[in-house]
Amino acid sequence: MQAPVFRFGQFTLDLAKRTLFRDGEPVAVSGRALDCLCYLILNRDRAVGRDELAAAVFGRTNVSDSQLGQVIVRARRAIGDDGQEQRSIRTIQRFGFRWTMEVSAIVAGTANEPSVSVPRSAGRRWPWFAGGLAALAAILLLTPWSSPNPDGVRDAPTLVLPARVRSGADMAWVRLGLMDFVAERLRAAGLRIPPSESTLLLLQRRQQNDPASLRELSKAQILIESEAAHSDGVWKVSLVAADDNGIRQRGQGEAKDLFEAARIACDRLLAALGYPPADGDVGSGLVADERLRRMQAALLSNQLDTAKALLDSMPEPKQAQWRYQRVQLRFREGEYETALQELAELLETPEGKRDAGFRARLFNSRGAMQIRVDRYPDAERSFDAAIALIDPARHPSEWAQARAGRGVARLAQGNVEGARGDLGEARIQLMRTGDAIGVARVDSNLGHLESRRNRPHEALGYFRKAAHDFEALGAVNELLSARTMLVSAHLDLLQAEPAWAASERLWALRDKAADPAQRAMIDINRAEVLMHTGRLREAEALLRAPREDTRPTEGQLQHYALRQVELALESADPATATALADAALERWAQMRDPLRSWMKLRREQAALAADLPSSFRPGELSAEAMGALPDKLSAAIRLRRLGRDAAADALYLQAMRHAERDGVPHEIVEAASAYATWLIERGRLSEAAEIVGRTAPWTQADFRAAILQVRLFHAMGPPDLWKRSLREAELIAGERHIPALLKTAKPRAAASPTP
Repeated sequence: MQAPVFRFGQFTLDLAKRTLFRDGEPVAVSGRALDCLCYLILNRDRAVGRDELAAAVFGRTNVSDSQLGQVIVRARRAIGDDGQEQRSIRTIQRFGFRWTMEVSAIVAGTANEPSVSVPRSAGRRWPWFAGGLAALAAILLLTPWSSPNPDGVRDAPTLVLPARVRSGADMAWVRLGLMDFVAERLRAAGLRIPPSESTLLLLQRRQQNDPASLRELSKAQILIESEAAHSDGVWKVSLVAADDNGIRQRGQGEAKDLFEAARIACDRLLAALGYPPADGDVGSGLVADERLRRMQAALLSNQLDTAKALLDSMPEPKQAQWRYQRVQLRFREGEYETALQELAELLETPEGKRDAGFRARLFNSRGAMQIRVDRYPDAERSFDAAIALIDPARHPSEWAQARAGRGVARLAQGNVEGARGDLGEARIQLMRTGDAIGVARVDSNLGHLESRRNRPHEALGYFRKAAHDFEALGAVNELLSARTMLVSAHLDLLQAEPAWAASERLWALRDKAADPAQRAMIDINRAEVLMHTGRLREAEALLRAPREDTRPTEGQLQHYALRQVELALESADPATATALADAALERWAQMRDPLRSWMKLRREQAALAADLPSSFRPGELSAEAMGALPDKLSAAIRLRRLGRDAAADALYLQAMRHAERDGVPHEIVEAASAYATWLIERGRLSEAAEIVGRTAPWTQADFRAAILQVRLFHAMGPPDLWKRSLREAELIAGERHIPALLKTAKPRAAASPTP
């Protein structure tokens, strides 16, 4: 198994192993100093603010300058730096710190590591990020939103646990309904409490009676337990808050109505903790309606049938909160357009206009849905509207959700810098509120950002961390999305065995995906991996048509189309590949997306192989030649077909330099395969050998690299190298076609006559 590491000077930092090496020997370094090094190196292209670094290292921002200074001293000392020279970690006066030493990202592995034959055929994988982001952003809607918080929010994260209920089975809903009510009531008074969904995910992997484990994972300093009992028509609610020093504070309330008893208990507990009571009316987010709480509890526990039954038992809901819960249910069931329409109507209601917190919540939900259906500019505008409405001091959770959502929307549109700022700010706010799930989501989105920047090594580190955290937290939907992107990053790096292993783990969880669009994403990802293993029949079964339990978005349908074209190419059917690509490109006439560029390249490659006309129009060549890698390669094919060999040769060379500059293995193989084949066909074998040599690290794992080596040795010999390379290609070919010409020994040149 291979892992990304960073090398600087004499040092190597392995993020996956959390180990610092000097000249190959481990260096003793404290955990916080190591965290500091990791964070500064991962963000080495910018200065990191003091509070941001403190939050990354300590999990909070209320850290003294001396505490952070000690960590910086230890981090510098571990790598032979100090405060005078500042060769690696530079202090930015009145701001923070920045990593300044040159760093190279490498892949470490062992020589004896087994290799799985996972050849590559698909195009540039970064467009996959849109599907992964859509799945993660959609989760934003499913996260319960907090109520407004007044100024002066405290820094101590607090966790509210599910209630214990001493009543009949028909009161089972109280366990989560009361939990959510208490969390909202206390949050409204100023306590920093993560969404109830995050707490429930924590509890899936931790025992409720294990407070130390909960505190370690959630970073919470206060745990609040509740108990509800119903007797003789009266509810009694008891709350106990225990801090990390074992000090307990209590609040009790009695009333005929459950939520009135809970309100009294909350206000008494707040007084014991030194907080003023929450206002009696804290807006639309706090509605003490038993039926509404039952439905919220059902949604929290993912009991969609129960939630639907409760909704169906109601007359046409008038209350805004009821309608909002219905929107959530519609969305969870995949009825995206209906949910968007109902949200638009809610925004025009008196409640949707009067309460800024609730209105921001509606805009955030709309933005998440718009991302799910690939409407990224609309989503950005929705999140802009939410951000403009709310004060982060009063509505920290909604504000963090809006910044994270806008970051996703911006990233999907290519605004990397804007996305980086949004995600960074959201991460800090989520850390302050103790939302472990939210922080992990942002980390996964930062992985998407690195993928967009064509830095799969760095992206892999983020995806690994996010997948680990999601698994530890029991966040299944997020875990599925992170593992999908983990597979894609491994394939970008031509890391065969890790890609297959990650795909197997992802596929094993497919049935746990509740979202039909997420299931479609998993299917496409699986088909791509199967193609790389040469298992074309299995891939074809997944790509023939979306499965019945899926509901792919428009963006996912585009991925289906591209993979179908690539499958036809791998199946040695270039005519079918050309026809499929032509149909897709006609549908995508107005599309301006890298996915279209890769489809255009596959179309030109297929047409060349099938001896069919090019699809280029007059005037397109100059624009394509200035574009990204697939654009350059497409234009080179067109030039060679026009007989403009010198121009084609120059463009192939440009494409090769482009790929090597970015340093992404799969792009290097893509460009080398095209350029070297061109050179071999023209008898320029010495030049071709130089290009083929650059793909040598991947010939045992990548089918195109292996075939390229066969072509070279078939053309130039010696015969033993040709035979050996052919055997290696056959081992990883699977169901893929090796041209018959390459399997037949090249006739020897006739001997010159003896003088």
